[in-house]
Amino acid sequence: MVEAERSGQGTGLIWGIHLSRESPAPRRILWGVFLMSLGTVLLLMQLGVLRIPGLWRFWPVVFGFTAVSQLMERKPGAAATSVLVGVAFFAAQFGWLGLSYRSFWPLLVVAVGVGIVMAAISGEDHGNR
Repeated sequence: MVEAERSGQGTGLIWGIHLSRESPAPRRILWGVFLMSLGTVLLLMQLGVLRIPGLWRFWPVVFGFTAVSQLMERKPGAAATSVLVGVAFFAAQFGWLGLSYRSFWPLLVVAVGVGIVMAAISGEDHGNR
């Protein structure tokens, strides 16, 4: 038993990081990898090594990373809200269904409503009380 604990077996340790369901490590790792990747791409663009025209048009993808992080925390309502908010911003950014930043705000209201209902059904808000 002691040997298993020293080697990290059976303790939830991966590369010396404790990864339990309650641990914020998986979420922090996800965000860290995202920021490192984004920073690398931006640096390569600044140095002229990489050229991606129109990259900034895809900024709403951040909501997708937020949704994955929230799913890792077992928060499906919050994740659904993030996905729908991201879709609403994409719709405004690319003019889907004739939407613009001026006219897309009702989608945000719907997204928040869906998230509240999903949180209530899944019981995710009971864990915070």
